Amino acid sequence: MSGELDAAVGGQRATSTLGEVWRFAQESRIATLLVEEDYHQPASIDESGLRLTPVDDPTTPGALDDAVDEVIATVIERGGQVVFVANGSLGVHQRIAGILRY
Repeated sequence: MSGELDAAVGGQRATSTLGEVWRFAQESRIATLLVEEDYHQPASIDESGLRLTPVDDPTTPGALDDAVDEVIATVIERGGQVVFVANGSLGVHQRIAGILRY
């Protein structure tokens, strides 16, 4: 799967970081989501629903307790696939990456 991700990065059809992946997932653009196995991150969402801001405390009012789980569910609901990879293998992508449909 890393070869497919590398090709997508080279072809500018990839996204990295939770914030970017979140936005592309909301737009139904992620064909394949790669996530490190133990990656969890609470976050808050802006009014548009497209901008995600990580928070340290999952009990922050209005925050998602795990935005990673939410993005996984969104990708699956919108016809994408999810691949879990070993911890540390997506370090350059900040633990999460998406291969875009277009």
